[in-house]
Amino acid sequence: MTSSTDLERGRAAYLDRHWVEAATRLGSANRTEPLEADDLVRLATSAYILGELTIGTDYLTRAHEQFLAAGDIRGAVRAASWLGLQLMLADDDAQGAGWFARAQRLSEENPEDEYLAGMPLIGAALGALYGAGDAEGAARLFDRAAALGDRFGDPDLLALGRLGKAQSEVALGNATDGLRLLDEAMVAVTAGEVSPIPSGITYCALIGICHLAFDVRRAYEWTLALDHWCDAQPDLVSFSGQCQSHRAALFLLHGAWTEALEAAEAAQNLFHSGDRMAGFGAYYQQGEVLRRRGDFDAACNPRLPITSPAIAATSM
Repeated sequence: MTSSTDLERGRAAYLDRHWVEAATRLGSANRTEPLEADDLVRLATSAYILGELTIGTDYLTRAHEQFLAAGDIRGAVRAASWLGLQLMLADDDAQGAGWFARAQRLSEENPEDEYLAGMPLIGAALGALYGAGDAEGAARLFDRAAALGDRFGDPDLLALGRLGKAQSEVALGNATDGLRLLDEAMVAVTAGEVSPIPSGITYCALIGICHLAFDVRRAYEWTLALDHWCDAQPDLVSFSGQCQSHRAALFLLHGAWTEALEAAEAAQNLFHSGDRMAGFGAYYQQGEVLRRRGDFDAACNPRLPITSPAIAATSM
């Protein structure tokens, strides 16, 4: 099979969100002849979605360097910013901050293009919200990012800006305003306007915020929507574990303990497969069910096996 055939089929699989095929085909094409930067971004995205953080980071780093070499500053800033965001999500804050700093520097060196400031603002806002605890400052930065996304027709930037502004508003005690912004951000996601990774980030963050705001109805509705989104992409690893964690929480709320344990186990399996954000919810929900059943030793030790007969049956 020729490299061009692999490349064409890899691009088609990427558009159809067939992530394993996209990664396989694009990877094969890359081994025959180095890919261009945009195709490296597709390959990196496929790797991230399959839970391969290190591989995705390597490909996206190469894409950033190729964008720079070609004088494509927008591409270089976007790649650096996505590297920053992915690494921060993986709790590698130092490297993440470094990539956002590079994106910021490139933006400042090219002030004639106002769009370049957009994604670096997301990094600065995350630092303000989660690093400095400055929700008011973060809200302003996220708002500016969203405005740039709207102005320049970048739905990913717009969605992330609105999501961050919503998180900031909830942190400030303005739950009604925050949830309204979340619903608005989700309109673009459910319409398919937002690319896969920011879509998954938005879905999972939104449900978490609904739990913080004690809005069970919203959490239930968006968990169903996240279920549908995950089911439409059978290869999905990233975000799918978080989806199962949210399902476990809702089962627990309705007293469906066996189903909650099944969802928690599925979340744990996906956590070990690469969905790093699923770990907390996966084990917490398991512990909550075991605690309520009076099995306190197991609840306090997440390494103990789940003892539900239904789980044991599905594991054979």
